[in-house]
Amino acid sequence: MNTAAALAGRWPGVAAAPSPNEGDVAIDIRGLSFRPPSRNRDAVEILSGIDLAVRQREFIAIVGPSGCGKSTLLNFVAGLLPVQSGQVTVRGQGGQAPSLGYVFQQHGLLPWRTAQKNVELGLEIAGLPVPQRQERARAMLAQMGLAGYERHYPRELSGGMRQRVALAKTLVTEPQVVLMDEPFGALDAQTRVAVQSLFAEFWTRHRATVLFVTHDIDEALLLADRVVVMGARPGRIVAQYTVPTARPRSHHQLRQQPAFNELYDTLWNDIAHLAQDAGRPAARRPS
Repeated sequence: MNTAAALAGRWPGVAAAPSPNEGDVAIDIRGLSFRPPSRNRDAVEILSGIDLAVRQREFIAIVGPSGCGKSTLLNFVAGLLPVQSGQVTVRGQGGQAPSLGYVFQQHGLLPWRTAQKNVELGLEIAGLPVPQRQERARAMLAQMGLAGYERHYPRELSGGMRQRVALAKTLVTEPQVVLMDEPFGALDAQTRVAVQSLFAEFWTRHRATVLFVTHDIDEALLLADRVVVMGARPGRIVAQYTVPTARPRSHHQLRQQPAFNELYDTLWNDIAHLAQDAGRPAARRPS
């Protein structure tokens, strides 16, 4: 029995999310496969037969063992890699070409620009007049809890503050589609919870379409509408789960709910099972 069938058989009570109507799709991935160009005929296939439809304004978290192609998948959606096999379509609201933002794990701020000037960068490139971009950048920094730090340089900010500036730099352009590759993974636990809450509040107000890669199951269930599980060797989608908890959410609130704990255990077991299939030791489940 293959992994996908095994997972479906072990947890039949947790249903996968239904497919959205085509007109409601923001990101449409069909049959995406990828094998890096190599002289070696035995080159490893990174992605195989990926099918994923993301609704407009939907928040999708992608989890799975390391090396299963999560970041590679984001790069295809961003247009950073040419499609070898399959199809990737990204649509804005109303079917128009969307504005797209990409947030990485490393902040990528320009060290010679202040926090304010870093946030203004995308607006400056877009040709927005100086007064408008300054106003929008200040407002976005305030939403990220950074009012008063506009003139600070990255070296003068903590790691969590730098990551919030990077988040503000992406969100100030009001992208319709936001790709996020473990954006909070380098933060300490307390800072990560605070930044997660700030981003959740922003998303509730603006409702962009989000594709969010994470290794943190708690984070996935806190933020997402739907969690997609990827397996490795090759990277493929093996399961999808709708998060049943209403918004707004908090870590404390989620841990009191049996549905959250059941889904957390399911995802943990999925990933541990997939890691063992890939020949890697499974991490111990946190208590």
